[in-house]
Amino acid sequence: MVHRYAGGPEQAERILANPFYRNLADALSGTQEYMAAEKLYELHHDDRFDLVVIDTPPTRNALDFLDAPGRLTRFLDHRLYRALMLPTKLGLRVVNAAAQAMLRTISKVVGGAVIADVIAFFDAFDGMEAGFKERAVAVEALLSNPDTNYVVVTSPRRAAVDEAAYFAERLAEHHLSVSAVIVNRRHPRFGSMTSSEVARRAAAAEADRAPDAGLWANLDELTRVAEDEDAVVAPIVGRAAEDDDRIPVVSVPLLVDDVHDLDGLATVAGHLFASARRRG
Repeated sequence: MVHRYAGGPEQAERILANPFYRNLADALSGTQEYMAAEKLYELHHDDRFDLVVIDTPPTRNALDFLDAPGRLTRFLDHRLYRALMLPTKLGLRVVNAAAQAMLRTISKVVGGAVIADVIAFFDAFDGMEAGFKERAVAVEALLSNPDTNYVVVTSPRRAAVDEAAYFAERLAEHHLSVSAVIVNRRHPRFGSMTSSEVARRAAAAEADRAPDAGLWANLDELTRVAEDEDAVVAPIVGRAAEDDDRIPVVSVPLLVDDVHDLDGLATVAGHLFASARRRG
C-alpha cells in the first residue's frame, strides 16, 4: 500500500526505511487486522477466485478485523493526526507555541530522536492520506456488501454458545447480519427415545444381567450427553428462529476422525447440506 499510494519510489523508500514506521507496522494494535482486511479486498478483486473464505480466530480477533478499516479512517480524520502533521506541513519554526510545547514535552519522555523519526515519517507520508482513506472506505464497504456473508461457528459448550451469541450481537451493532449458525462436534442421537426411557431400559438390562446391558448403559450415557448439548444450544437456536430472516442453524456431528484432508471436508459438507435440506 505504501508503494501504491506514494508519489514515487523515493517517497516509498523514505517511509519504509523510517524507524517509526517499522515500529508502527510491527507493533501498533490493529495493524495486522487491517492488513488482513486489505488482503481480503485484494483477493476479492482477483479474477482467479470465485469465492473467498475467511476463517477468523476467536471472536475478539474477528471484531478487531471488522473494526480495522474504520479505525484507520477515524485516525486519519482525528485532530491528533492533524496536529502531528502540522509541523511537517508548516515547518517546526512556524508552528504555534502550544504545538511546540507539546512536542518538547513528548520529546522529554520518549527522546528527541524518536520525535525526529515521527516527524520525518509524517513528512514522508504527506499527501498519501487520501489514498489510504479511500482504500479503507472501500474495504469497509466490502465488509458490509450484501454479497458478504457471516457464518457463526460454535460448539455445544456453554462458553462457546455465549461467545457466539455475543459475536452475533456485535455484528448487529455493525449493521451486519448472520447468514447461518453452525454447531460443530455435536454428539449424535441414536434413536428417538428420551434419556429417561433409555435409562429405564439400561437399568432393566443390568438387573437382568442381559448380554446387551453394556450397550444400553453406553446408549444411556450418550443420550444424556446429547440432551445436555441440546439444552446448551437451545438459546441460540431459539434466537435464530425468532429472527425475521429465519437464520438456519445446522449441525456437524462429532466425527470418528479429525478433518485433515479433502475426504474429511467432503464429510463435513455432507452433514452441513444434509442438515440444510432437512430444514427445507
